[in-house]
Amino acid sequence: MKQILPILFLVVLSSQPTTATVRQAGDTQDARATLRGLDEFAVVVDLNLELEETGLNKNQLQTDVELRLRRDGIRVTSSGMAFLAINVNGFAGPDQTGLYVFSVTAQVIQPVSLVRDSDITIFAGTWSLSLTGLAGSARVEGGVRNYVADLVDSFINAYLAVFSVTAQVIQPVSLVRDSDITIFAGTWSLSLTGLAGSARVEGGVRNYVADLVDSFINAYLAENR
Repeated sequence: MKQILPILFLVVLSSQPTTATVRQAGDTQDARATLRGLDEFAVVVDLNLELEETGLNKNQLQTDVELRLRRDGIRVTSSGMAFLAINVNGFAGPDQTGLYVFSVTAQVIQPVSLVRDSDITIFAGTWSLSLTGLAGSARVEGGVRNYVADLVDSFINAYLAVFSVTAQVIQPVSLVRDSDITIFAGTWSLSLTGLAGSARVEGGVRNYVADLVDSFINAYLAENR
């Protein structure tokens, strides 16, 4: 009688698109594809003088952004080929209102070349997102810092790739209601889900595969010693 062996399957899933053509900056799938392969960012903050007079501090905003990036494992550098630019603009409304209108834009700027002439290279925005708000002078600082935090979180979500790895043992089994019916089915499985920048996905997936195979080996040896 021919022996049928069980099979150990490893399934790796990723949320990153495999191909994309850049059409315009924004938070589209095409724009997100331009973030793939970038492994570090220099942070640049631009704050106009009128908002600075409300208590906003450019250095504090810079620190807020860099800490948020590092918290999620994104490398921050003082200079590089890719920049995360935070632009904060605003102005005071009519004198009697005491209100300020402000906008915050987060933009990734990196070198690009023209399609019609690839020898011409410039720095251009390839991903961006903006928020606009209205607040009294005493609340401008908090409003802007909250918007900066929201936009940086949106950038992090766009940059990071979600991936999952599943290990599964598949072997022949027969139905309880009819033992003559035999199929292949999963009888043991374990999954891990991770989050990493595109430059670190390969290492993350390989580590997860190693962990799952080790778990399988431990489970197998425990039952077969």
